[in-house]
Amino acid sequence: MATPKPASPPSRDAPPDPPSRLGFWSRLFGLGPSVGRIDIRVSPFIDAAGQDQSAAILEILGAQKEFRVRTLASLPAIAAEGSREDALRACAQSAQGELTKLGADVIVWGDVPPPGTTLHVFFAAPPIIDDDPPGAIEPLTLLKMPVVMTPPLDAIFTLCTLAATNVPTDAKVHLIKTLLPPLLEACAAGFKTLPLDLSGREKASIEMVYANALAIFAQRLGVGELYALSLKPYRNALKGLSGDDVLGWARTQRNLGAVLQTMAERAEGDIETLEEAAKCYRSALERLSREAAPLTWASANNRLGEVLYKLDLISGETAGIKESLTLYQNALQVFNRARTPRLWAEVMTNFGQAAQVLGREMGNHELVERAIDACRHALEVRSREASPALWAAGQNNLGSALFLLGNMSGNVGHFEEALGAFVAARDIYVALAAPKMIEVTERNIAYAESRLPGTNAKTVRTGTDDREGDGEEWWRIGEEEERSDKASPPGAPGSGTPDA
Repeated sequence: MATPKPASPPSRDAPPDPPSRLGFWSRLFGLGPSVGRIDIRVSPFIDAAGQDQSAAILEILGAQKEFRVRTLASLPAIAAEGSREDALRACAQSAQGELTKLGADVIVWGDVPPPGTTLHVFFAAPPIIDDDPPGAIEPLTLLKMPVVMTPPLDAIFTLCTLAATNVPTDAKVHLIKTLLPPLLEACAAGFKTLPLDLSGREKASIEMVYANALAIFAQRLGVGELYALSLKPYRNALKGLSGDDVLGWARTQRNLGAVLQTMAERAEGDIETLEEAAKCYRSALERLSREAAPLTWASANNRLGEVLYKLDLISGETAGIKESLTLYQNALQVFNRARTPRLWAEVMTNFGQAAQVLGREMGNHELVERAIDACRHALEVRSREASPALWAAGQNNLGSALFLLGNMSGNVGHFEEALGAFVAARDIYVALAAPKMIEVTERNIAYAESRLPGTNAKTVRTGTDDREGDGEEWWRIGEEEERSDKASPPGAPGSGTPDA
């Protein structure tokens, strides 16, 4: 590891640190014996003089016995002439190709632009496909580090490298859990003593990627406490990025919004946090474009729609729900069934729920019919075999929209279709042993049956719960149902789906 300099005075803008409880973090991650190693390749970091400055990176990462660190000479250098943006894209593509060929967990690559004091670090890892987690470290997410990384920068760099990996095996996930507690402790303490000679851009970049790392581990490992710890470094990063990196600033706003949205969903109806998340998404969309960052742009549209929908459900207003329909349609310009089927189905589900609620409020048959179409489309992707709980929730949503259309049109056929959807959902919930949702769907079945010829029931009794059979509120499914079976890991933002 690089020779440490004397400790610098504490930085006044240090993010909050978790309590110095190494044992607490170990228990939180549920640790046992670790197995396996993380395979890391490091390419040369060439400066303007043609010298390789990767020695510090190799030494820092090589100090971890759980890492297998090797040099990678086959990656072409970043072209000095022409557009740097184009050169970085080409190099990122090459790094991704090398990663696939070598079967490594992550490639650390970059260079040292003039004046030669700052490493520009990028990470190539197996891509996150068809998912929308908070804090994702993307192929061109830039981490700026001084060429000489003294403590605590070594621990921060190691944590960020670990966060960039997208390891597929249980053994390596467990290994990451083993490594995290001491790294989190070192990083939290280290932010109090960041070197004072860090440039503002370096510090903003470090805070941004560190916050991303905390959000990634919160989502990937289901450790919700890390979401709260990411807030201050995200906000600090935004101050430093605002006039420098427009796209990085917008992506950071989106990531902060995703963390806030997830925290609000975990708190079940935290209006203030939802409103702050909405502001973050709006700020991101002011600077994002579909052309420059299509996936981030689509994500921000979908997520803002989710938040506005939830806020209107709480307040009883409809302006946000109306806007959400436009936002979902924006997202569907990018997310499609062929390339991103899970995200496409999520947005379709969101659109169907919003159209159903707005159609009911406005008495608009066409909107309810569009809600039914969206529900059917989502169910084509969220299959009974692959995602049983999501499929059951989709059937319940479809049944509620059909029931509503039956009430509006008087067409008994819609009640019959609704009954079939509710029965299909109930059968899955029985198989999954989900008593709360069994009760909901059995009540829905009773209401649908009460609308069929030969029944005169106006009130359906289910246990101790008597409700008038007006088709207004009885069918609304709780948010937690779809959240509980998202295919993404626990806590993923975007995983919560609002009431149907």
